[in-house]
Amino acid sequence: LAPAFAFAPHPPRPLIYIKASLLDRSLLGDCPFSHKALLALRLRGVEFDTAPPVDLSVPRAEGFLARVNPAGTVPALVLPDGEVIVESEGIVDYANRVGNGADLDSGVDDWTMAVAGRLVPAVFEWLKNGDARMDAVQRVECCAALNDLNRVLLSEQDFLGGAAPNRLDCKVLPALRVAAAALKEYRDFDLAEYPAVGLRAYTRRWEGLDAYKKTYYSDEAIVAGWKSKVGTTVMAPRLT
Repeated sequence: LAPAFAFAPHPPRPLIYIKASLLDRSLLGDCPFSHKALLALRLRGVEFDTAPPVDLSVPRAEGFLARVNPAGTVPALVLPDGEVIVESEGIVDYANRVGNGADLDSGVDDWTMAVAGRLVPAVFEWLKNGDARMDAVQRVECCAALNDLNRVLLSEQDFLGGAAPNRLDCKVLPALRVAAAALKEYRDFDLAEYPAVGLRAYTRRWEGLDAYKKTYYSDEAIVAGWKSKVGTTVMAPRLT
C-alpha cells in the first residue's frame, strides 16, 4: 500500500515528522537526528503528537516533505501557529524553552561539547567510508572518540548533564545506538565487547528512562537503514 502523506499546517498540538523504519513504516527509523529531537521533547515533558513516520524510500516523500520543511529533511516540528522548526537542534531548543524538568543546557561546557561533537562524525564517517586504505585510520579515530567519551562519563555523574541528561546526551545516545548496531554489522566492531565501563553504565542508565523506552527502535532497524549508506570496502588490516 502507498503511504498516506498528510500535512497539517495548524495542528492542535506540536506535530513532529520523523523518518520511518524500513522494517516497519509505522515506527521510527534509523535517524539519529529524529531520535535526538524525540528524546529532548520526552525529557522535557512537552506534549506533542507524532505524524505517521515518513518513508524516505518512496519517491514522492521528497515532494511531501518540501511542504513541511523546504529543506526536505526530518525531523520537522510543526507548531499550532503554523511555525515549522527544522533541524534537531532547533527542536531541542524549543523543548528546553517550553518544557519542564531538568535543563537541557545543564552541564554543557566546551570540553563535553568537543567530546560529543567528535563521536558523531567518527562513527558515521567510518560507516560511510569506501576506501580500504582509510579503514584502519577511521577505526582508530572512532576508538579515540569512544575513549574520550568513556573518560568523561567515568569522571561525571550519571550523564553528561550530571544527574539528568542534557542536550549533549540527546546527541550522543543515538550515535551510540548506531555504533552498537551498524558498526557490529558492517565493520566487525562490537561495542558491547569494547573495554569501556563508563559507556556501558551510561547506556544502562538511559535504558531505565521513559524517554528512552518511548523512543526505542531496534538494532535491526538501524542495520537495515544503514545498508544503502555504508561504504563498500575490502577491510584493511587492523592496527594492533
